Amino acid sequence: MVAGLTTTNSTFFMSPPSHAENYGKTTLFISYTAFSEKAVSVIMTRLFLLQLKQKPPMSKSKIIIITGFTSILILVFITSFIGMNALLQSNKQFEHFVTINQRKIQLSNDLRTAARERTFSLLRMLSLKDESALQNEVDRIARFGGQFAADREEYLLLADPDGEEQVLLKQHDTLVKIAGPLQNEIVDFILFDEYETAQRLITEELLPLQDEEVLLMERMISLHQQQGLDSIAKNKKNCHSIIQDTWIMLVFVLLISISIVVFVLRLLERNEIQQESSQHRLEIALDDANKANQAKSQLLSNMSHELRTPLHAIMGFSEIIACKNDLDSKLEKYNQRIFNASKHLLTLVDDVLDLSRLENGKLALTIKQINLDNVLQECHSMIKPIAEEAQLDITFNSDIAYTVLADAQRLKQALLNLLSNAIKYNSPAGSIIVTSETRKDDRLRITITDTGSGMSDQQQRNLFKPFERLGAENGSVQGTGIGLVITQQLIELMGGVIGVKSTVGQGSTFWVDLNLAK
Repeated sequence: MVAGLTTTNSTFFMSPPSHAENYGKTTLFISYTAFSEKAVSVIMTRLFLLQLKQKPPMSKSKIIIITGFTSILILVFITSFIGMNALLQSNKQFEHFVTINQRKIQLSNDLRTAARERTFSLLRMLSLKDESALQNEVDRIARFGGQFAADREEYLLLADPDGEEQVLLKQHDTLVKIAGPLQNEIVDFILFDEYETAQRLITEELLPLQDEEVLLMERMISLHQQQGLDSIAKNKKNCHSIIQDTWIMLVFVLLISISIVVFVLRLLERNEIQQESSQHRLEIALDDANKANQAKSQLLSNMSHELRTPLHAIMGFSEIIACKNDLDSKLEKYNQRIFNASKHLLTLVDDVLDLSRLENGKLALTIKQINLDNVLQECHSMIKPIAEEAQLDITFNSDIAYTVLADAQRLKQALLNLLSNAIKYNSPAGSIIVTSETRKDDRLRITITDTGSGMSDQQQRNLFKPFERLGAENGSVQGTGIGLVITQQLIELMGGVIGVKSTVGQGSTFWVDLNLAK
């Protein structure tokens, strides 16, 4: 309670700072800045280490192994599909060739049979005398001739455009051109009873042609049979080659894929080793930062005790001197300056210590249900004389006794800091209005509105930064730039929120939201 009142009341004296005050403020600022950098580094290092220690649901190695083997399976499937497709195409071509080759063999047999049957019919006609029987044989010869022509036309459509088959077909074509008219001529001789001439033509000309044609058909059949055997051997060799090529591709894909996975895993292992080394260095840095932070806290604590003793002595001697009645006005003025500077330096020490405790989390608060009206009345009684001295009108509009969850001492310290700033940065003959009202989110809002010069948007963004005085450091108003930082952290530790709305030339409104007691 005494520390809070001392922190607040020290800002009420308006005398210019002395050399002792400036020296003390500079010393504390340098010390605080140096060790605050260490404190910030400690916080950032801890956050980074926490991020490092957060284990993902699956390690990178597992992800890469799963992805690698999935890719290998996909590549194996694609390669197998390509090989199977090539094998199916080869078999399809083979089946097509076999079908055509078998049809050629069948047609060659049919051509040979038709040629023989026509010759046999001619020989039978020589022994027949009955006209009806002769006519039947003539019809039979015509039927076999039509079949021969149809089979030969189909065979020509299936024949290869070159090779030995074409040579045989040309020879067969020559025989057909001779044998066909000769057979028709023999039929005419038989029908006109010229049997001797017909028999001579059959024996001397037709039978040799028939034997040559049959021999030619047998050669064509043998050729097609050999082509079939060659096709089977070729297809077998082609299938074996496709299977072999597919296996080679599969082995190549597996080797390449496994090599890539192994390379990536080794790279990850190296990165993990480097990460562990970096984490070890970070832990060492964290340990050093913790030691530096402890050293800072110890230094500030020792410095506080070392400074408080002489400052209290100076203030005590100053009060003793002020009690004497024989002081002239000049000495009295100097004595008052010494007292004010010493008290301001003591306030600076308290503020720095409070901020250090807040940063280290060592400032203990007692959160309980408190009557807000009592806190505001105490603030009013303490701040009213200072406002009247500055010729400012201050009004507290709070008629309802609200109960909030807070630390009474620290809440009063925070509100007095805001009220002190409202006095220091107000306009001459200005006003200060303090109000409180409930909100819909089960919170109570306390607002402190002044009629000062206001702040720009940029100044509002920098308002809660340590040692940031927004240009006031060049003026006559005393301050360290850490009061609002302490106020903000105190309010947040009590579960509240602090904010500001300001308009240049019109003034500022600071508001504090606190949790209502249920």
